[in-house]
Amino acid sequence: MCYDIVLLTKLARCETMLGQLGPILSGVVRTSMRASHVTRRLSNSTQASQVSLEISPRVCLYDVPSRITVKGLQPKAPVTLKASLISTKQREFVSNAHYIADDKGEVNVSRDVSVGGSYKGVLPMGLLTTLKPAPGVFKYARVLKNDVAPETVQVSLYQGHVPVEAHFMKNESSRPEAITTCHMERHVMGPGVRRIPVRKGRLRGTLFLPSGPGPFPGVLDTFGRAGGLVEIRAALLASRGIAALSLALFDFEDLPTHLERVELEYFEEAVDYLLDQPGVIPDRCGFVSVCLSSYLALACGAWMDRVKAVTTIGGFTFFYESHLTYKNREYFGEFFDGSQVIFKEGEVEASISKNVMGGRLDPEHPLTVPVEEADDDTYFLALGGDRDVWHLHRGLEVLEGRLTSRGRSDKIRTILYPGVGHLLEVPYTPLCGFIWQKFSPTMMKNIGRKGGAVNNGSDQPHLYSLAQVQHWSEIQNFIMHHVRDKSLWYQNHIHR
Repeated sequence: MCYDIVLLTKLARCETMLGQLGPILSGVVRTSMRASHVTRRLSNSTQASQVSLEISPRVCLYDVPSRITVKGLQPKAPVTLKASLISTKQREFVSNAHYIADDKGEVNVSRDVSVGGSYKGVLPMGLLTTLKPAPGVFKYARVLKNDVAPETVQVSLYQGHVPVEAHFMKNESSRPEAITTCHMERHVMGPGVRRIPVRKGRLRGTLFLPSGPGPFPGVLDTFGRAGGLVEIRAALLASRGIAALSLALFDFEDLPTHLERVELEYFEEAVDYLLDQPGVIPDRCGFVSVCLSSYLALACGAWMDRVKAVTTIGGFTFFYESHLTYKNREYFGEFFDGSQVIFKEGEVEASISKNVMGGRLDPEHPLTVPVEEADDDTYFLALGGDRDVWHLHRGLEVLEGRLTSRGRSDKIRTILYPGVGHLLEVPYTPLCGFIWQKFSPTMMKNIGRKGGAVNNGSDQPHLYSLAQVQHWSEIQNFIMHHVRDKSLWYQNHIHR
């Protein structure tokens, strides 16, 4: 069985394009073309130089790359660039990169090689994607942005190759002094995007509508085991011309704390609400899902006649954990065997057995979502990383096998990203080292713990960054084509 694998060589070619993506991506915040240009005197034993640190664009959307350059250094001078972010939970995340100025006394992060620090090699947005908990911060903390407020990242320049730990020495007078500092401002909502809290009936979520009258393709957007309401992807989709309803599933306001019972009519109500909005194409929509919510998205695509484009990211392909009902259907989802989640005594880190999926990776397993029951004009995009520690990437082959055996191979596109773990998030968000899993009550009994830290699986920042950019483009193109371009209502609208 063959499925579309994004090869290392293909991704490597993309790496050279990262520094050129700025002018390609549209819809940037109006202030995005402002560059911050700060100068300060740098003295050494021989002369004083005008040193400048420039970030352009300094203010922009999350998915837009910025160019970071330093000028006015001594030729071949060793320097360190350090980035710092304070999260919404007031935790600090840091990264750094060691550079050697060229013959002109310049450093261009989009072009030059980092010789040490948080990453090595050429990684244009590496200072953002390699942000990790600062010394003294909870080791398993994650930069999980669940609001739409802009984030500020401080970028500082230092003489020499300075380790991160030096900035956190107890004796403050021993800490290195920055030559100059600049701030990046990253937004998730573009100009004119409208944010509308949704509390209608039992629906709990936030609707993001693009600027202008439309018509716009619409999608439901859900996340996984983290629970709550995560708005970043929906806000960015709206910034790119797609109406997106970020939908909470559990552990939010008056919703249940766990996903033990699911009435799929909840999603039917969400589809009705989304497609009734003025400016949204009314005859079809998409669904973007991650991890735990993916089997719900697949079920909606299989059984709801207006859900026409389903994307799963590192997702479940079988009914899992919950008792799911929909009209005359009923499924009791399976749980992982607790013995396959292995903790060392006294530790919170867990390793996952390769056998954790058991027989659930059989395309004909009775709990595999029957995606073949979808309408003939419904399509699926399944994305995953080949280092997914939960081994959910193997579900790509399950979905493709199930549809192919029924003569419907043209209804699915699968992409497996090399060097990528369980999570795959919007471009230029930090690579998550660990995922803190909150177990359901049944899993708590099976494992004897409320939760644990599982390694994400991604350990190659270059490959992860490239996959972020590529998968984001895939999702948008998939939605535009199957929700907008294939809509009869939209075709009639534009040919009036």
